[in-house]
Amino acid sequence: HNILEAADNFSWIIGAHSFKAGAIYEHSVTPVGAQVDPGTQGGFSFTGYSTGNPMADFLLGNFQQYSQLETSLMPSYNYNHFEAYAQDTWKATRKLTLNLGVRYFDIPHLYVAGSILYNFVPSAFDPAKAVTVNPDGTIAPGTGNRYNGLVNPAGGLPTDLVQNTAIRFGPRLGFSYDPTGQGRWAIRAGYGMGWYRVQGNDSYGLVGNPPNGNIGIVYNGPIDNPSLGAAGALSPFSVVSLAEHYPSPVVQSWSLDIQHQFASKTAASIGFVGTLGTHTDTSRNINQPLPDGAYDFNPGLNNGSVILSTIVPYAGYTNISQHVEEGAASYSGLQAHAQHQMSRGLMAEVSYTFSKAMATASPQNAYNPNAERSLASWDRPNMLIANYVYELPSFAAHRGFLERAVLDGWQWTGIVQFQSGNPFTVGLGTPTPGLATRPNLQSGMHEKLVKSVTQWFDPNVYTAPAAGYFGTLRPYSLRGPGIVDWDTALFKSIKLTERLTYLIRCDAFNVLNHPSWSGLNTSFAGTNASGQAIDNGIGQITSAHDPRILQLNMKLEF
Repeated sequence: HNILEAADNFSWIIGAHSFKAGAIYEHSVTPVGAQVDPGTQGGFSFTGYSTGNPMADFLLGNFQQYSQLETSLMPSYNYNHFEAYAQDTWKATRKLTLNLGVRYFDIPHLYVAGSILYNFVPSAFDPAKAVTVNPDGTIAPGTGNRYNGLVNPAGGLPTDLVQNTAIRFGPRLGFSYDPTGQGRWAIRAGYGMGWYRVQGNDSYGLVGNPPNGNIGIVYNGPIDNPSLGAAGALSPFSVVSLAEHYPSPVVQSWSLDIQHQFASKTAASIGFVGTLGTHTDTSRNINQPLPDGAYDFNPGLNNGSVILSTIVPYAGYTNISQHVEEGAASYSGLQAHAQHQMSRGLMAEVSYTFSKAMATASPQNAYNPNAERSLASWDRPNMLIANYVYELPSFAAHRGFLERAVLDGWQWTGIVQFQSGNPFTVGLGTPTPGLATRPNLQSGMHEKLVKSVTQWFDPNVYTAPAAGYFGTLRPYSLRGPGIVDWDTALFKSIKLTERLTYLIRCDAFNVLNHPSWSGLNTSFAGTNASGQAIDNGIGQITSAHDPRILQLNMKLEF
């Protein structure tokens, strides 16, 4: 990863105004050895097709399958990035300070040197040139254009692979106000908008797209001459795509905070913080079969009587995972904080957050992404975290070296945390789900947490969707186990000589040995004849965070 960077900043103070301005330019060149799987460089599979014994086939040199990447690629993912800003911090009055600024963003999408990557572009797909897909899902040889819809820069694709608006302006506004003018109160608020780059994770998958990403496969041949193996039937491709219109992701942040200093060593604050991300990177399968009459999808997909690749919109392809900048995420939280600086041997700090985080999950139904708006997987509505350091009382009356060494200078420290659990999704694990990935909630029933190790939630409120339909249960609708943890330590240092110090420390992690569960079986396997959930372990706790751990450390420093 090679980055050339040039930046400059300057400041200028005029009376009550403090001006700052600057700019930064980056040119990045990142060569990536994309095909690192040894199987794509030439991989053999021995299954016993000739002798009935895989080892015997290996010793005889008779492979069942040989695969090899047809073209070895080393794409270089490059980008140019420029930002500039101007800001004024204005001391309007003795009590009021204003922050006014703007930032300019020029962040075009990355580009790849040459024309070695192909993007699937729906508007470039010509149905008249589509291949013929047989009922068994294979492609009829000699029909259509196998690379229909795949375009590279030499064929008209933009150099940076997509069409996006690179130039943006983001405001920066804020103020700080001291209502009394005595420095013990502060009311602060701010707002900012900024754009950011999708760092390449959306583009790396393009290297596997045909034609340059083709993997040749032959069957039942000798290891010393794989070309004598038989070619298999042609199969549809699975490809990665970038949407043609690709707006840059944007983040807006705002806050309002009130702080007060109660004494020289003690202060507290309370505030509201919000963040909204739009046009965030997400993906969906744009080759999902279309609705079939009143069905969400062809019900033949449930029992296997219909092959998916025979009914997709873009014939010759299976899954087309398209990156689209249409995701969204938001966070809003009430945050309280109190701090007591070291005084009389005690330093303590406590923070509490009451918040809610929302996000767009990967869609079950690519044609209804709005149904995936839900709690974010990382949402924790309640978080209380405290830490402390306490210097144990000194036994100065003990003048002997041994007494001071043993009894004086001890410090007790610790961190205590209470956190809500993360939300989770109940998934569909039936043998014939079709395209559905979540169950239905039974009519008239509500999801319920039981919160026991053997049954964290009630699985009997769910039912499998009918063939041809998606599940109606929303993602991340239940909350998993939270965290209760207290880590503490007792330590001291003993000065043996001017240059020699002996350190001793005893740590206790999860000192109360409180169980904090983590893993959870969330796979719904359907219902039995009596309408109860099939017992596949659904709802059971499967793992936990660390139990109590005691640790003793001794160290000699010189």
